[in-house]
Amino acid sequence: MGREHWIHAFLLSNAVIGALNVLVALQIISIGGGAYEIGIFTTIINLTSVPSLIFWAKLSDYLAKRKAFVLLGLGSLFLVTILYSFSREIGEIYVISALQGFLVSSYIPAASMMIIETRPKRLWDKGIASYQISSSLGSALGLVIGSFVKQFYPFRETYIFLSLFGFISFIIALIFMKEPKITLERLYITTRVSGISLGEIMRMMWSGLVNLPKVSGIIRLIKELRYSLIRGFPLFLIGCLSLFLGIAIFFTPLPALFKDMGLDDSTILALNALPYIVAVSFYNKFAEKSAKSGLDLLIKAVFSRVFIFPSAPLLFLAVKALKLSWVITVFVLCVFYFLIGMTWSAINITTNALVARLSAETHRGSGYGYFNAIIGIAFIIGSYVGGWIAREMGYLASTLTSVTFLLASVTIFRELIEEAY
Repeated sequence: MGREHWIHAFLLSNAVIGALNVLVALQIISIGGGAYEIGIFTTIINLTSVPSLIFWAKLSDYLAKRKAFVLLGLGSLFLVTILYSFSREIGEIYVISALQGFLVSSYIPAASMMIIETRPKRLWDKGIASYQISSSLGSALGLVIGSFVKQFYPFRETYIFLSLFGFISFIIALIFMKEPKITLERLYITTRVSGISLGEIMRMMWSGLVNLPKVSGIIRLIKELRYSLIRGFPLFLIGCLSLFLGIAIFFTPLPALFKDMGLDDSTILALNALPYIVAVSFYNKFAEKSAKSGLDLLIKAVFSRVFIFPSAPLLFLAVKALKLSWVITVFVLCVFYFLIGMTWSAINITTNALVARLSAETHRGSGYGYFNAIIGIAFIIGSYVGGWIAREMGYLASTLTSVTFLLASVTIFRELIEEAY
């Protein structure tokens, strides 16, 4: 375990990131913003981080360095969290979020390669699975601790407290992380698919960060989409675009919705930890089901959200009309987030597995790159659209828009059943 101490740096960094995005959204509300301003904040982070991931990945490969980029990202996370503690206006938050998206993303591609390059191939599954689980648990840990601290202290002190996790993660990486003896280019890292175990699923999930698309590859994909929109991998990507647009549109205004229900910041932070914990507990179960009927499982999970998502704005209306107590409101939201975590674990596993099944074997790495890019594009657009609709037409309208995209994705995925299986 001694040489693996550095992986705990990522648990702590995810604790900061997990709490940070929700905490900043709540701060925006506290200084006069709403769903629209939260949407802009989320859009800025995605708009800066998506191209930055490609930039940092290419630079890391070109310089054949990993540790330096991990330290840059973790150090930037500490710095950005401190900067948020001094923010007093929404405009300042936007500037800091741009720095967050650009600088903090520098450690993600390098970290993915560190996991692979510091161990023999037979141990990749174990390392990647450990990272995935620790990332989810780290996010949950950060939200729970943030909830506890926010109960007693204002935003500034909560940010400073969270920044200590970022600082400790930097120190752990600095002391325990060693530069890999061999650096591998992402282009040559591929995955195989046969019977799909949990470890293999985790490896596929990780390929979304390991294999990043080239510009020429994206242009080729556009041509493929133009000439082959009715079958195979391009159609699957269109379904994923619709799916993640729906997810982004729904979740962006959610903190503002909960505040309008009368929930305090601590409760909202704690509730957001629940789906991370639930998702981890369901990974094994859904990995086994995905190996047998991944597309069916994906359709069921997405279709379930068609009914789960409207429960949030309907609860909001019930709170206002019936004056529901805090206990009943929180209980319903716990059930809501439990279902969110369960369906997310199914969606996460099956979409990544289907990338491998539907993309050509010789281009599987690029396939994960395209998939990763589609998710980024969906969140850039969906975050803004979700915030705007919630502000102009209300939470129910944004939810119905989200559900429309989910239903469209289900229709698309149904078209793939015969071809995939």
